[in-house]
Amino acid sequence: MPQKPVKIGLINPRMEGPYPPLGLGYIAAYLRKYGGHRYDLRIIDGNTSKDIKKEIEAFNPAIVGFTGHSPQILQAVGLSNEIREWRKDIFQIIGGVHASADPAGTLKRGAFDLAVLGEGERTFTEAVDTYIDNGGDRAREIKGAAHRRGDEIIVNHRRAQIEDLDTIPIPARDLFDMDFYLGLSFGVRGLVRSGVTSMTGSRGCPYSCSFCGVGIVFKKVRQFSVEYRIAEISELASRYRARALYFADDTFITNKKSVRAFCESMISSGLNKKVKWTAQARANLMDREDVELLKLMKAAGCIQLEYGFESGSDRVLALLKQNKVTVEDNQRAIDVTRKSGLRVLGTFIVGTPGERMEDLEMTRAFIRKNIDRIDYFQTFICTPFPGSPIYDTCRESGLVEADYFDELEKREKEKGVRVYTDTLPHDLVVETLKELDFMGIKKVSIKDKLVWVLYHLAKADRDASHRDRFYIFKRLIFYFTSLVRPSPGADSKKA
Repeated sequence: MPQKPVKIGLINPRMEGPYPPLGLGYIAAYLRKYGGHRYDLRIIDGNTSKDIKKEIEAFNPAIVGFTGHSPQILQAVGLSNEIREWRKDIFQIIGGVHASADPAGTLKRGAFDLAVLGEGERTFTEAVDTYIDNGGDRAREIKGAAHRRGDEIIVNHRRAQIEDLDTIPIPARDLFDMDFYLGLSFGVRGLVRSGVTSMTGSRGCPYSCSFCGVGIVFKKVRQFSVEYRIAEISELASRYRARALYFADDTFITNKKSVRAFCESMISSGLNKKVKWTAQARANLMDREDVELLKLMKAAGCIQLEYGFESGSDRVLALLKQNKVTVEDNQRAIDVTRKSGLRVLGTFIVGTPGERMEDLEMTRAFIRKNIDRIDYFQTFICTPFPGSPIYDTCRESGLVEADYFDELEKREKEKGVRVYTDTLPHDLVVETLKELDFMGIKKVSIKDKLVWVLYHLAKADRDASHRDRFYIFKRLIFYFTSLVRPSPGADSKKA
């Protein structure tokens, strides 16, 4: 057994976002509780580090563990290769949704010794302890992992998921710069304040939307107990002074009995007066009689439910939601949520492969019809990520490169917005996105726009990059032009 604590760096490559990478927090907490050695753990977070490579070199770890979503996987791979050039003896592990969806591409491009596939806490802990005790060759043999042997990728037996989520300790937020994350201000998603952070009350989703790859990591739905969630919220409120929470559960409302029990505990504990919260719901799960449940959620501190409405066309919804959601479901969800007194946030997707011009118009019409009933909304281009059914569809039709890393490199070289459909003109999709974006921004109040802009201008210190400053001023112009100009297409707001 090592005499000194083993230095382990958990690395989050920079990814613009308002919340800490909780996956690394869970990994660190699990290793602290169940690991067989003493560790000197550090989360090296690209969102808060001024120079992530220098910070890694200064820490000088024996083991590094990367997380990486598909949009940031090139950064993770690049950093992995730089670390290997600097020190060949550092044992490198990568986990997360991208490595789980594409272990072969990830291991071939990066200098990783091991890829953790699926849920990471047990596999990472065993990999670390096996490496410390018996070396890298034995560590590569554990369940739930993959490794490279020459040009061959070896995928080991899958590891069973953790049935009792309460055995996982609360994320080690002490390893994050929580002052940074809680000091951020929001301008779009309805939480225009500082003191906002995230947590999860469950893992997995019972559905299989074509654009989502959550099933790659979490095979089935499991929930943390009400007691676990209340304890975590109590810690966030007392230790970190959090004032608002975003529940990152894929579908918060799946188990309505559990939702009711959670809300009752929030009220009885008094946390409903300390912390406000928002959660993601799903339109086809919302019934007319759920108004009373939603009113209870509001009493428990909930201020907003977020729905992936995606489209105003049943045909496109069938493509995206696997025939499980209809426009009628979306309308009912809006009506029920509004009736309960909760705010509605909706997200929409344009540029879905197979989408037609009449489908785009149906989406516009749905938004215009509900423009005064949806409190906030955002629109996104349909983007295929490895692990999602729509990625396989796009690859088969040649809309994305066969190798996702080639696709990312292509995106970096191209200017403008990438569109992944061969049934709509590129410029039409981009213009529709701009139009709907503009309508969405007009939903944000003048006060909230000012809060966002002034906060970020004040926060941009002298070391801020030119790109960061340019982004802030670009949003400044965008926000304020939305105050004085009508939304594109506003003259046809009859529906």
